[in-house]
Formats: sequence, C-alpha cells, structure tokens
Amino acid sequence: MKKFFVLSVIMLISIGSLSSAAITTAVRSDSCHWQRGQNRFHRRPALSLLKLGRKLDLTDEQRSEIRRILEQERETLRPLNQKLKERRRTFHESSIPGIFDEAKARAFADEQSKILSELIVARERLKAKLYNILTSEQQQKLEQIRRERRGLYHKN
Repeated sequence: MKKFFVLSVIMLISIGSLSSAAITTAVRSDSCHWQRGQNRFHRRPALSLLKLGRKLDLTDEQRSEIRRILEQERETLRPLNQKLKERRRTFHESSIPGIFDEAKARAFADEQSKILSELIVARERLKAKLYNILTSEQQQKLEQIRRERRGLYHKN
C-alpha cells in the first residue's frame, strides 16, 4: 500500500511538473506553434493562440481583452511556477543518490501538490475567463476545434 501511495505521489508530481511547464509556456507571449525539429515537437502556445484567434474570428476588442487577462493571470502563475522550480531544485540538490528518505520525499510531495493545486485552479480560472469572452458562435466553433484535436491525439 505504501509503495502504491509513493508511486502515486511521484506520478502526481511528474504530471504536475509537466502541467506547470505547459501553463508557464501557455501564458508566455513568445511566438508559438508546433515546430518539428530533431525528431521532437516544440510547442509554442502564443502562436497557437494567434492561430486559434484567427479561426474564431476574434474582434479587436476581444483580442485586447484576452491580452489583458493573460497579463493579469501571468502575474498569478509566474510566482507559483517559480516556487515549483525552486523547490524541485532544492529537493534534488539536497538528495543523496542511492539514499531514500521517505519523510523528506513526502514533505516535498506535499509542498508540490499544494502548489500544483493552485496552478490547476489558476489555469481553470483563466480558461473560464477566456471562454466567457467568446460569443456563442465562437464557443461552438471552439468546441468543434477541441473535438477535432482530441481526435488527432486520441485515436481510440
């Protein structure tokens, strides 16, 4: 039972780390698109947002509102991502290879899970705010795009 719990916590941390990285990059204003290079895909979310904005025919007012919301939420997300990164670095630096300290690992997992839960809440808040800017026609179009994307990645 303890092994299952520890594995679950480790998986949660791993997934959380990946999602926090995704959230960080999703909020950045760098150019962004899927770029194939060296047999790997690199996601550039800002370009994806721009492409999505074109597909949804966003008005200038909607675009400026989205920019404002992204800037506002970036200020919420950045410190959380920084905390995750710093704690992960501290944990790995203080770990001794080959020696497992369960109490230390649990404390780290607990800290990370609290931060991750805040990131998830912030991301969902952001998604809701952005969704509510769209007209009902744009929301329907977005749902259609999401269904199509799910079909690309989940072919079962």
